[in-house]
Amino acid sequence: GEYEYTIKAVFFKGTESEYIDECQGTVVVQDITPPIVDCTLIVKPVGTGTCFTELENIGSSSDNCGRVTVTQNPPEFTRLIPGSTRVNYTATDAWGNTATCSEVFTVVDEIPPDLDCKDLEAEEARDICGGVIPSLSASGDNCGGEIEASQFPAYGAIVSLGIHDIEFRAVDSEGNINICTAVYEVRDTNAP
Repeated sequence: GEYEYTIKAVFFKGTESEYIDECQGTVVVQDITPPIVDCTLIVKPVGTGTCFTELENIGSSSDNCGRVTVTQNPPEFTRLIPGSTRVNYTATDAWGNTATCSEVFTVVDEIPPDLDCKDLEAEEARDICGGVIPSLSASGDNCGGEIEASQFPAYGAIVSLGIHDIEFRAVDSEGNINICTAVYEVRDTNAP
């Protein structure tokens, strides 16, 4: 702000004083110190059932003279998919001083692909006195994309009579793994 002042020159001799002169002026107090803005590296998983997360305000600021306005680009609540996005912050104080920082906001997909491993219907033995392992499949992934699937025993393998566990494994494009087991039973219902 601006402050007016008056300086008076007075000469003192003993107990007596004599007015000599005075001058007036204005002092302008100005903040030239920029605010402080600090960015924090953030890694955030996608939301359950989605393939995005909303960008948060990860910057913080302070100033020697009070209030600071912070803007960020991209703005808060922007939906981001897995990957890294550079976020830029600008802090501006009441005097127009600015400071900036930039940080990377990383979104990760930690949700494995969906699997449906219900136990399979019992199958009657074929002429081979056994059964043929059916194919199981992944039912999808929150972020879409390719799913690498495998099962053991493999699809089409011939197994003997009895109860068998089929282990199914699915890996999504982010490397998330889901493993489940389904029970497969082969019965001998043929008359001797």
